[in-house]
Amino acid sequence: MKGSVQKVVARVNSFFELAAGRYGKSPRTGKSCPWLPGLAALVIAIVAAGLYGEPQTQCDTTPATAQEPSRFSENTPMTAAQGAAILRELRAIRQLLENDAVPGMRARRIAGPQSVRMRIESGWHELGSAHAPVTMVEFTDLQCPFCRRFETTTFADLKKDYIDAGKLRFIARDLPLPMHPYALGAAEAARCAGDQGKFWPFRDAVLNDQVPPTRDVLLKHARKLGLNVQRFQACWNDGKYKGLIQADQSDASALGIRGTPAFVIGRVKDGWLEGLSVTGAKSVPFFQQEIEAMLNDSSQEQAKKHPAGEVSPTQGSGFVGNR
Repeated sequence: MKGSVQKVVARVNSFFELAAGRYGKSPRTGKSCPWLPGLAALVIAIVAAGLYGEPQTQCDTTPATAQEPSRFSENTPMTAAQGAAILRELRAIRQLLENDAVPGMRARRIAGPQSVRMRIESGWHELGSAHAPVTMVEFTDLQCPFCRRFETTTFADLKKDYIDAGKLRFIARDLPLPMHPYALGAAEAARCAGDQGKFWPFRDAVLNDQVPPTRDVLLKHARKLGLNVQRFQACWNDGKYKGLIQADQSDASALGIRGTPAFVIGRVKDGWLEGLSVTGAKSVPFFQQEIEAMLNDSSQEQAKKHPAGEVSPTQGSGFVGNR
């Protein structure tokens, strides 16, 4: 482990020696290059991302550790030879990372789902059959771009293949993050729209919009959806749902959820959802794999309870939601 780390560090040090020694001054003016610190910050960010990070798929409250590198000065152009040398060093560092030069780091940077248990309450906004074998709860920040990504690239497939097919019950909960000044108001507004039967259309409109959910934007969506705006604003101004949103935030914290979108996927037993906690706008295949595994487990349990030739008792569909 120690030797592997030293390989990466040595290569990074080599890069900095190259940059400082050869490119510490402009080849045209002879003056110090103000862009070198910015370039150093860029390399640190690249190495840190390779060792500890994965492509960002979530909004969270973790502070950034690397600042945006400064722009190159127009008075200090880089020659082709200088650029080629820097690229060679960066490629070498990348190769070390891609070869997993640091054993154990791959597991650290790819965080897997965590087992959790959560109480299911009545009155939550949900789609699908109440008797679906698998339940998915999403914690959402309506100002989070990664929540928007899940909504626009993944949710439609899950709805068509699983929710509408009666295989998945989908529940929406709120987790407005402090970094997003309009998220709490948007969460309250969506619930107030729900008082007029428009929770899901309103939520869809906010997540599909490309602008922050300011008050004016939210009122625009309310009007487009034909809401009674006076009633909508009265609910919103009274803070009717602030307490319930805070309860969602508390539950998320108890589950160890710090970012959005976050999901709890599992099966309900005696009023408790037992399953996996997943954070990030994962791909459709990722969710399909998790859901299919749980559907398979459910089918096996049903087969044990009701052997071949025995008919299981029938239940109403229990289908809820309108989206």
